[in-house]
Amino acid sequence: MKYHSIRNIALAIAALVAITQVQAATFSLTNGSTIEGEINSAIEDQVKISVKGGSKSVIAISDFDSESQAKIAAWKNANPAKADVHTKWDEQPIIVSSKMPQLPEQFLDESFKGSARIELILDESGQVLHASVQDSTHSELEGPAIEATKSWKFQPAVVDGKPVKSKLRVPFNSKNTPERKSVMDHIVPQTAFRL
Repeated sequence: MKYHSIRNIALAIAALVAITQVQAATFSLTNGSTIEGEINSAIEDQVKISVKGGSKSVIAISDFDSESQAKIAAWKNANPAKADVHTKWDEQPIIVSSKMPQLPEQFLDESFKGSARIELILDESGQVLHASVQDSTHSELEGPAIEATKSWKFQPAVVDGKPVKSKLRVPFNSKNTPERKSVMDHIVPQTAFRL
């Protein structure tokens, strides 16, 4: 009985948190109109808002009144993985150093095949700010893929001649391939200098 009460309280709290996160905000424009919606992303001087009813609006931040601009600035500070992150570049990020994920022991069978797709947010210097799983065939592949990509280094993406924060997706296709033996591995060694 005690377990069910604690579980129900935890579910109620989770529902309240979800409701407060989904609530839309009201933003006022300098022309006097208002928009009710949720910020999806903000890149430099523009913000993308999901408006009630399902449509999305891209609006210049300068078109909002000062109170709404403060809300947008607070959102940018609270959401660094969604603020000023470019998905289109003049020059794409280039991997400078990387390591591959280590397969968990249960996947060392020769017949294993699996994949995980990781989304990376890079800063202006090419460091990984955030890594998250987009999808995977096996949940056990997710942790090793995240850990491996967190240490990667990139040349940053470039827009208008300057390095920018960027978002990209990295696919990992895992297949355990046994080491190939050379001909020398099949020769049985003889005693030294035996003729």
